[in-house]
Amino acid sequence: MTKNIFVFCFFALLLSFFFSCRSENKQNSASTTDSQKDSAKKVISQSFKKDTTWGIDGMANVSWIKENGRESFQTGNFRVIFLQQSASSAENVCYVCKRGEKDSFQVKVSDAPHRFFGGYEDLIFFECGTSTTSELVIYSVSKKEVVDKFLYTDDLRKDFQIKDGKLTYRAILSEKDAKKVKSTCPDAKEWQKKGLKVGYAELKSLDFKTLKVAKKGAIRCVPMQ
Repeated sequence: MTKNIFVFCFFALLLSFFFSCRSENKQNSASTTDSQKDSAKKVISQSFKKDTTWGIDGMANVSWIKENGRESFQTGNFRVIFLQQSASSAENVCYVCKRGEKDSFQVKVSDAPHRFFGGYEDLIFFECGTSTTSELVIYSVSKKEVVDKFLYTDDLRKDFQIKDGKLTYRAILSEKDAKKVKSTCPDAKEWQKKGLKVGYAELKSLDFKTLKVAKKGAIRCVPMQ
């Protein structure tokens, strides 16, 4: 009788251990699956974005993807492709092609590192430089040439505006043109104490249809590195 009770208890414990392990394995499997799904979602969200606005409000929507040292942007009827020169270099080569076509042509708008900034109809915008003062270069795909470019600081970004088929912006004047400015800067001494220089920016507009630049005449001083 005692022997039978011992055998019964042994098999009861064995079955209990078996079902406990099976339940734990199911939980671990479910946890792993959920983790893989979360990782996949992160990879997708990091590598591909669709219909986002780049650069300035009013620009065309952009789809983009980055993988294997290649960064591609689709804006309007065009695709802009940046190919990294090498794994050890930040320099890249830019190509442009019409969407749905394989033929492309190389675009070089600056010797400085340049990045995609946005698109508007036939125009592609590139931001050039790595300092606090950057250059915005506007390239016409149909003309295959730069139609406008200007220097600006991070502080001047807020003045960018696209409205009624025109881009309004403030462009930093060259040192030669800045010397012609007769007005004085009220914040000059304060900026100079902080080790900053005084620059001047002029209000301008680019007509996207005629590609002509018009000066608005309004000039204000800006702090510069």
